[in-house]
Amino acid sequence: MLETRCYPQGSFERQKRLNLIIAKMQRSTQIWKAPNVPRDDYQEALQQTWLWFCENLDRYDPSKAGVMTWFNNNLRFKILNRWQEIQRERANFIDLETPLNKDEAPSMWNIPDSRPEPSTIMEDLLEWLEKNKKELKRIHVRNCPDVNCYILIRCRLPPEPIPWETLSKELKAAVPTLSGFYQRECITQLQRFAREGGYHS
Repeated sequence: MLETRCYPQGSFERQKRLNLIIAKMQRSTQIWKAPNVPRDDYQEALQQTWLWFCENLDRYDPSKAGVMTWFNNNLRFKILNRWQEIQRERANFIDLETPLNKDEAPSMWNIPDSRPEPSTIMEDLLEWLEKNKKELKRIHVRNCPDVNCYILIRCRLPPEPIPWETLSKELKAAVPTLSGFYQRECITQLQRFAREGGYHS
């Protein structure tokens, strides 16, 4: 892996070694299978992760995680993004008042790997939320400081996101207001977390 990065991007030698790494990973049993995720969604996320893996090889830090952990964390994040897209589609096109079933969230946090993971993406996200708590609380719905990025991200995390209807009653804000703010501001902050954590480019 580290030797592969010594060769220039686009060179024949780098591509040859990269192909060997990918083949070895694909033959292993350590790539997350995501049994509760629809096959088409999983395959799309997997292909995106392979592309990300090849383009970001130079960003890999072996002191932070094993190669499979690094790969699987990004795959998880892409599945999480897809799940959030499905939530948004349902909110926009079905019924904003219908609470999501907690069983609809994929079980994405138990991933086999070649060595114990120092942390999971959820642990990293929770740590990031606390570290940036003050900043995230300053991003809120106009004249509604209680409806802020910190609160909504925490409340909507899988595997058991709090339904929009419940949040609407607790925060005294309309469901479309909460959902729209989440899509505009909270998703942007989650993407920032992903970039800072190296989960995607």
